[in-house]
Amino acid sequence: MLNKSNFSPTKLSPASFLVLGYLVVITIGTFLLMLPQASTTRGSIGFLTALFTATSATCVTGLIVVNTSTAFTVFGQVIIMVFDSGRRPGDYDYVYFNCSDFR
Repeated sequence: MLNKSNFSPTKLSPASFLVLGYLVVITIGTFLLMLPQASTTRGSIGFLTALFTATSATCVTGLIVVNTSTAFTVFGQVIIMVFDSGRRPGDYDYVYFNCSDFR
């Protein structure tokens, strides 16, 4: 168990580091998709729609709850494309196995 007083990223297990990486990427994607410039509607898309879209683009599923071509601007579509291309097999596996040296 990690104590807050002696927390260090180098003390994370490779699995924890991988999960933390996914959470950071999904969080960044969610907030980018919530920007008004990413949506064709006035304002922005909802938090849950942005969270689901970012999670789906980052992970293997690729599901989406809104029509990408009509709900997102070119900026939003590029964000989805970038996060979707980051989930190629081997990208996170490479990071996972290289982080095992931190133990």
